[in-house]
Amino acid sequence: MENPIVAFREQLGVSRPHLARLLNVSYLTLARAETGYQTRLGKRVAEGLVRLGYEGSPEADYSAWRRNPA
Repeated sequence: MENPIVAFREQLGVSRPHLARLLNVSYLTLARAETGYQTRLGKRVAEGLVRLGYEGSPEADYSAWRRNPA
C-alpha cells in the first residue's frame, strides 16, 4: 500500500514544496506525513487535502497505511 498523501500528490502532479504551499503547511510538516514519521495526520493537512479534492477520509487512509505500509 502506498502512502495516500504521496499518491494524492502524484495524482495532482505537484511537488512536495508545491503541495505544502497549497495546504498552507510547512515543507517539514508535509515531509513528516509523507514519510510516515507522524503517528497521526494533522488537522490542517487533512482539511487541506479534502479542500483540494481528496476523496474519502485522509485521516483514516493515513492511519490504515501506517498500520500496514507494505
